[in-house]
Amino acid sequence: MQNFADIFDVKSKRILTLGTTQTTWQQGVLTTEYRSGSFYRAIATKPVNSSSPARYANSRLMFDVAIAPGETWHTCVNFTVSADGRVFVPLHTCSTPYDTEAVRERDDFLQQATNLESSHAQVREFYRQALVDMAALRIDVEHKGNQFWMPAAGIPWFMAVFGRDAIVASLQSLAVYHGFARGRPIKLAQVTSRTRR
Repeated sequence: MQNFADIFDVKSKRILTLGTTQTTWQQGVLTTEYRSGSFYRAIATKPVNSSSPARYANSRLMFDVAIAPGETWHTCVNFTVSADGRVFVPLHTCSTPYDTEAVRERDDFLQQATNLESSHAQVREFYRQALVDMAALRIDVEHKGNQFWMPAAGIPWFMAVFGRDAIVASLQSLAVYHGFARGRPIKLAQVTSRTRR
């Protein structure tokens, strides 16, 4: 269940109830709305193309799954977000790959990263997932018309610039993707320059 709590409250495990949260389950859509004065946020969660129907109970969206030998089970979940008077509708592509800027940037990162070949399938899968995770942690760095990347501190807590964390992550991933080592000092210099003004 979403409660739209401040990320620092979540991290400190001290959830302060500032507004009201209402959750409804209607016609296969789970909607959670948060209001605090004029502040309003909502997220609608809708399972689609499911092999078995979804149900809602105990603050959870659940499926009863029974898979016989040789069979498969499938579902997709679409999220519609309302924020600042705008509604962000999902692409409704289910598992179909969709060409977006984020996908293109991720694929570009994977092509630039060190390739790993192994006869062990799990090693290949673990390595690729690590690369995909690293791609999701990137922060864009613009400098003199060139684009670089640096690693963020982490998701969901701190998708922001952190000096020490970025330095350590850049050094640890140097053999995999050297671009972090280039983007990190540039971004830190930019941030330091702005704070001194």
